[in-house]
Amino acid sequence: MTLVHAGSERALRSLRADWNRERREQLPDDDHGYKVTDGILYMTTVPSALHQWIVRALFAQIDDQNPV
Repeated sequence: MTLVHAGSERALRSLRADWNRERREQLPDDDHGYKVTDGILYMTTVPSALHQWIVRALFAQIDDQNPV
């Protein structure tokens, strides 16, 4: 697999385009997001600490504006 950048997204992708659904279903059921597009396997990386901090900050702002 090789690391590719698509804008702000990062994903690992297979070098060969011979992946199919059956092969993808044999991958482990872990926290990675696997998808096959045009025979190429893509695996998304885990969100960075900065990404998680931003999501928490946004959630806190939204939660403060919508009291239950």
